[in-house]
Amino acid sequence: MNNNSTPKDVFLHLGLIGALYVSIYSLISLVFSYINILLPDPLSYGSEIYSIITCTSALIILFPVFLILSWLIQKEEVTTPEKRNLKIKKWLISLTLFLAGIILVGDAITLVYSFLQGDLTLRFILKILTVIIVSGGVFYHYIKDLKSASVNVGRNKLFAIITSLIVILTIVTNFILVGTPSYQRKVRFDDQRTSDLQNIQGQIINYWQNKNKIPNTLTDLTDSISGWQAPVDPETSAPYEYQLRVDPLSFYLCATFGTNNLSNATTTPKNSYDSYSNQNWSHDTGHQCFDRGIDPELYRPYPVGIK
Repeated sequence: MNNNSTPKDVFLHLGLIGALYVSIYSLISLVFSYINILLPDPLSYGSEIYSIITCTSALIILFPVFLILSWLIQKEEVTTPEKRNLKIKKWLISLTLFLAGIILVGDAITLVYSFLQGDLTLRFILKILTVIIVSGGVFYHYIKDLKSASVNVGRNKLFAIITSLIVILTIVTNFILVGTPSYQRKVRFDDQRTSDLQNIQGQIINYWQNKNKIPNTLTDLTDSISGWQAPVDPETSAPYEYQLRVDPLSFYLCATFGTNNLSNATTTPKNSYDSYSNQNWSHDTGHQCFDRGIDPELYRPYPVGIK
C-alpha cells in the first residue's frame, strides 16, 4: 500500500471485501438450498433448515454492511480521487477477480465432468448457473471498476440496486418456502414433541423387556436411579397422553402438534430440524395419536436376572 493509505482506508477495504465474500457465499448457499427443496434428490439426506437460517441471517446483516462500506469508499474516492489508486484496494480487487475466475473455471470443469458421468440433471445445471451468474456479475463489476480512471457513480448505483433486488428476492423466497420465524418456532416445538414420543416409546419397550409387561401409566416409567421421568409438552408443559389398548402390548401415544409434515412423509422433511424424522412419526396439525404395538418376537423379554 502507498503512503496515502490510512488505517481507515485499510479497515474500510478489508471490511468491504469480507462482507462481499460472506454475502456471496450466503447468497449462493441459499439458492442451492432452495433448489434442493424444489428439486429433491432421493440420494440426498438431511435438512436444509440450518443452512437456510444461517445464510439468511448472514445476508440480512452483512449485505447492508457491504452497501454502506461501498458508499463510504465511493464518497472518499469522489472527494479524494487519488484514493482510487491505493494499493490495498487494487490488491483486494485483484484477489476478488482471481477467485471469481477460479470459481468460473472450476464450474466449467465440474460441468464437463458431470456430463461425462451422465449426471447432468436440472438440479445440477441450476446450481452451476447460480454460481456463474453470481460470480460472473461480481467479476464484471469489479473488472470495470479496476479499469476506470474515475468513480462511475451511476454504474455503482445500478450494481447496488440490482444486487439489493436479488438479495431481497432471495430472502423473501426463504419465507415462502420454509415459512416465517413464528412458523419455524412451531416446527421446532413439533420436532421436540416427536423426539419426546420416541423417547417414551423406547422406555415403554425397555419396561416390557425388563418386567414382561407394559406400564399402566407413564408414571410407572419413572426411575429414581437414572433420574428418568416422562417428558412433557415443551410449549404447554402438559403431559403427553398414553392410552392402553384392548390388544395386549398395544398402546397409543398422543400429542398436539402445531404444524403438518404429512407432505414430507416419504422424504426428509424440508421444514424440520430433525434430520432423522420419518414416516413412522408423520403428523397433521392438531391432536394426533400414534398406534403402537410391541412385537414379542422382535422385542423379547429379558430372561430373569439378565438385562
